[in-house]
Amino acid sequence: MAWSPEKQRAYMKTYYRKNREAMLAQCAEWRGRNREHHLALAREYHHKNRDVILPKKRAYWNGNKELMALRRRAGKYGLAPEKFLAMLDAQNGCCVICLEYLDKPVVDHCHETGKVRALLCSPCNTAIGLLKECPVRMRSAIDYVTQAAMQKANIEAAQAGMQ
Repeated sequence: MAWSPEKQRAYMKTYYRKNREAMLAQCAEWRGRNREHHLALAREYHHKNRDVILPKKRAYWNGNKELMALRRRAGKYGLAPEKFLAMLDAQNGCCVICLEYLDKPVVDHCHETGKVRALLCSPCNTAIGLLKECPVRMRSAIDYVTQAAMQKANIEAAQAGMQ
């Protein structure tokens, strides 16, 4: 005697609940062994159903712009969104160099190792990049700017003394 569709559905739900981990592991193993075939099936499904999939994706992205931007920024450097937010919180939402509020934090990382260092504002991150992450160049730039500021202060003091 065959089961009714309702009884079969109930049995499958119960079976899945009891064996969920094993079934997920089995599926993951199959996908690992048949990666190219799995990707081909996924591409085919997406191509056939793109009229349904794309509007749903677009609606999700538009409804979660901040989350998507966070995932994009954090994921690029292998950083979980939670870790990104923890770093931002630890820095009190400020750039570690100029201490300005970060409206769009940039992930600063070592270009040799890929290790994430901190969250910076875009101008500070750009400055580090333009100075090629070289401490000698950075010190030279600091000396140059400090010297120029001192010369400006001396000129202003001399002009104030003349008046």
